[in-house]
Amino acid sequence: NSVEKGLMCGCLGILVATIGIDSVTSYIRFCPEGNYNFMGGISYIPIMIGLFAMSQAFENIEEIFAEEKEQIKQKNEDASALLAYMKEVLGDEVQAVRLTSTLKHHPVSLASEGGLSVEMEKVLSKMPGAQGAKATLVLEINAEHAVAAKLASLYEHDRERVADYTKILYAQARLISGLPVDNPAELSDLICSLM
Repeated sequence: NSVEKGLMCGCLGILVATIGIDSVTSYIRFCPEGNYNFMGGISYIPIMIGLFAMSQAFENIEEIFAEEKEQIKQKNEDASALLAYMKEVLGDEVQAVRLTSTLKHHPVSLASEGGLSVEMEKVLSKMPGAQGAKATLVLEINAEHAVAAKLASLYEHDRERVADYTKILYAQARLISGLPVDNPAELSDLICSLM
C-alpha cells in the first residue's frame, strides 16, 4: 500500500537483475574483479525462497515480542499497588517505577523518558552553566529477578522494609548508570540496617 516501499522494492529488484553479464553488450556488471561467481547473475529461485523465509522469520519474531510485551504489561498491572508505593517513596526522583523484561542479570536499571537521556545528563552536568539539566528517570525492576518477588512478598506485611529496599535499589541503579548518589550516608545506614 505504500508508494515508498514499492519504489524501494522495485529499485532493489532492478539492482539484483543487473548483476552478471549483460546479454546485449556482454559487459560485466557489479562483479568484483577476479570473482566469477556472479557472472551468470543471481538465480531467482533462491532469492524467492530467501525472501519468503525472511518474511516468515520476521513475523515469528514479531509474535514472540508481542507475547512478551503482553506478559510484562500484565505483570505491571498485577504489581501496580507495589509500584505506586515505590514511586511514592522516591517522590520526584523518578517519573515512574515499572517492571521490565529487558534486564537479564541485574535487578534494576534507570531508563529515561523524553528528550534528555541519562548519558546526556552526565555530559551536560560536566559543562559550565548546564547544572540544571536533568533526565526524566524511570526505575526499572527486573521482573524475573528474585528482588521483584521479594518486594512483592514484603509489600503485604512490611512496607517500611519495602521503602528501605526501594531507596537502596534506586541508589544502586544510579551507580550502575554512572550517576552520583545524592545521600551516601543514608545509603550506608540503610545497608548496615539490613546486615
